[in-house]
Amino acid sequence: MQTDRDIRVRYLIRRDLKQVAKINSEEAYFLESSAIASMLTQRNMIGLVSEIDDSVVGYAIYELSKDAVYLLHLVVDSRFRCKGVGRSIISKIISRMRLANRRHFYASVSEYNVTAQVFLRGCRFQCTEILSDWDDQGDGLLFWYEAFE
Repeated sequence: MQTDRDIRVRYLIRRDLKQVAKINSEEAYFLESSAIASMLTQRNMIGLVSEIDDSVVGYAIYELSKDAVYLLHLVVDSRFRCKGVGRSIISKIISRMRLANRRHFYASVSEYNVTAQVFLRGCRFQCTEILSDWDDQGDGLLFWYEAFE
């Protein structure tokens, strides 16, 4: 089992897109590499990757607003789930938002994505709202994390 010491989190760069696309191809909410690259050209969008032994094993894209962070996409390679990869990304985002004095961290997930719901609750997020007709499959759930408790 990997430990947090083995996981390095850094900014997502263009050369990571091939590995990110491979990780992403297994997901139900698939994003093309071009869509990810396009998102990252916007000033308020940030991408992070998690690496183990110089291999990208997870990534996240989040959006910044004046006092909040919105997690748009978090994917971990299926071989590395439940090993601290996703939690290391969330921890990095939280530490950065505290430095920038952003108080709130939001994430929304499908009502059917129980794995993501359990993960977010494990990271101390609270479900605060049901989002009607969130996607073409149904409702979503809005999760919230208060950075300065």
